[in-house]
Amino acid sequence: MGGGALLDVGIYCIAPLLAAAGRLPARVEAAASMTKSGVDASFSGWLDWGDGFTAAIECSFDAPERQFLEIVGTEAAVLVDRAYTPGPDDVTITLRHRSGRLEEIVAGGADPYRLMLDHFHAVVRGEAAPRRSCADSIALLSVLERLREAAAATVASL
Repeated sequence: MGGGALLDVGIYCIAPLLAAAGRLPARVEAAASMTKSGVDASFSGWLDWGDGFTAAIECSFDAPERQFLEIVGTEAAVLVDRAYTPGPDDVTITLRHRSGRLEEIVAGGADPYRLMLDHFHAVVRGEAAPRRSCADSIALLSVLERLREAAAATVASL
């Protein structure tokens, strides 16, 4: 499954979940739709951190582009459209409270790729510390690998 949807765009799904949880998931399950060359074109995963914290992810090269992030807690849900590459237009973050009240927060648009490049330059020049530690990157990669293994086991059992 080298390359593929999970390793290309799935990291955008997993990274904010790891940041929110502050730990690795206890259990993962996954399924993938494979191309003839053995690369996952579409990938679905389920992650369980315990204590009622679970997440479902989907990433695909075949499906129409969607970049939707929803985090649901006991008191509210946060909904963000175009969460991963918002672009130059403003982005509305919707907070849906348990009471049904909607709160909208407008975040200014930006070029996320330019911001990443600017941050990289600042780190290389010693003007800034990396936003993510090596340990965070390794944790993310370990979860991606666990998901790939879970999908491979699902494909093998079919």
